[in-house]
Amino acid sequence: MIEKEKLRIDKWLWAVRLCKTRSVATVLCNEGKVIVNGQQAKPSKIIHDGDRIVIRRGAFSFEYQILRVVHNRLPARDVKDYCADVTPEAIIEQFKTHLISQKTYKDWRTGRPTKKDRRDLEDFFEW
Repeated sequence: MIEKEKLRIDKWLWAVRLCKTRSVATVLCNEGKVIVNGQQAKPSKIIHDGDRIVIRRGAFSFEYQILRVVHNRLPARDVKDYCADVTPEAIIEQFKTHLISQKTYKDWRTGRPTKKDRRDLEDFFEW
């Protein structure tokens, strides 16, 4: 009998470039943000071909289908052969809108609004 290929979820997330490093993938799993076939996954969870993975990032959940298990990190151009993005288009559009809205008011990570920003808002809303 031929045994199906198997691999740890944290290594697979790193290999198909869903996480920058394997330690980041481990942290995602430990925080409960990775779900495999409807169950929260620990970093040592063994995955197989055909499994469905959900990764929560903030308020958004991205879904992926494992096409083939891979043991080594892939070049970006080859990822589509091993992983299929099955996230609904509506969620992707909401995420893109969220990213744009984060950047429109002020540069990201610049801190709280200044006194001038507050006055401009008051003038705009006529408070």
